Amino acid sequence: MHFHVRLAAPVSVLLVTILLVACGAQPAPTASPAGPVATPATSVDIAARDAYSAAICPIITGILDVEPRLTALRGAGAAGGDMSGHAAEIDAASDDLKVLLNDLEAVPEWSAGANLRFLLITALHAIRARILSVGEDPGAGTAAESLASLPFISSEPMDAAMRAAVSGGLSCENAS
Repeated sequence: MHFHVRLAAPVSVLLVTILLVACGAQPAPTASPAGPVATPATSVDIAARDAYSAAICPIITGILDVEPRLTALRGAGAAGGDMSGHAAEIDAASDDLKVLLNDLEAVPEWSAGANLRFLLITALHAIRARILSVGEDPGAGTAAESLASLPFISSEPMDAAMRAAVSGGLSCENAS
């Protein structure tokens, strides 16, 4: 059986974007058609943005921590064979993803970051569901293929959502 393992380019794009956000970099301005002038942010908008940033920035760090583990599981799956020897790592990755998902559920509402939060929840749920399935029987004949084809966290829509959040003021520079 031939496995198609996607390159990690989408992950690296997200990681570079996250690192730029974490360092407080702002995206380069883009030309936009003339339209209504944006109204200044209110103190409520600023408070929502700051609360969102404080909640999501540690999650982004957690995603950066778990991604190499997911990459290793994909690699183990691509190598084939019995995945029983990876059971502890499969369980640990599942547990880490559960923590991240619970934390994402607690992120406060902020309109500019809503899509990013939604897409992160969706991606992490898909990955965790696959890992839980493999974890039920890591010796199954399909376990290696399932791990090799673990979904990636990043996607083009997520990259766009990250850019929208950064444009809205997301910054992990001062987040606690």
